[in-house]
Amino acid sequence: MLKDVARILRLIGERPNERFEPRSDDLQGHFTSWFDGGAVNEVTGYTSYEFDDGSEAMTHVLGYFYISVTLADGTKITVIEETQRSGRELLRIGQRLLSQDEEAETIILERPNTEGDNSPTAELDFPNIAKEFEFCTRCGHRVEPYLQSDTSHGEIEYQRKTLPSVSDDSHYFCQNCDQIWLALSYRDTSIICGNCKVWMPFIAVFCGNCGAKHSGRGLC
Repeated sequence: MLKDVARILRLIGERPNERFEPRSDDLQGHFTSWFDGGAVNEVTGYTSYEFDDGSEAMTHVLGYFYISVTLADGTKITVIEETQRSGRELLRIGQRLLSQDEEAETIILERPNTEGDNSPTAELDFPNIAKEFEFCTRCGHRVEPYLQSDTSHGEIEYQRKTLPSVSDDSHYFCQNCDQIWLALSYRDTSIICGNCKVWMPFIAVFCGNCGAKHSGRGLC
């Protein structure tokens, strides 16, 4: 077991031959980068790893070292740094995040009117956050307008949280998929859609605002 944990920690620390486009023999899925032996997904609040042998790990963005490892056989191990600085650092992070939230809200409220401005940076300087989505983020087909979810899909996937019911969170029905889907959430890492310049969660296969196809590491 110790050798397995040591191997995982080494891979996390080194990310050997890290690359941002997958090779044919790399793990399949939505990842921000791949390396020899596994892949990584950097999400707001934590970074998750998957490895070729079926093991998984997660490092948390805290004021101290905190990593959880799940070995291929299901064994779960957590390594936590215990120091006096932890509480102080966590408090500083919380204060910093609160300030960022307040600043983001101010930017949205004070966003200038860019109508008629066709310059490439007009929208990029104040990127949109869509109040409603109108396209299926799985297949790109138009659907009835729906609100974003309050549930982090990263937490569902990597922390094995239970999916909320239709009555508890925003869902939509896609006729093309013939499926009811849980809406994506801005609680997950987002990037700007190059087609409509709206922020969209990175894990979207298609932009929920305009239906543009996901390409490579982001929305094209």
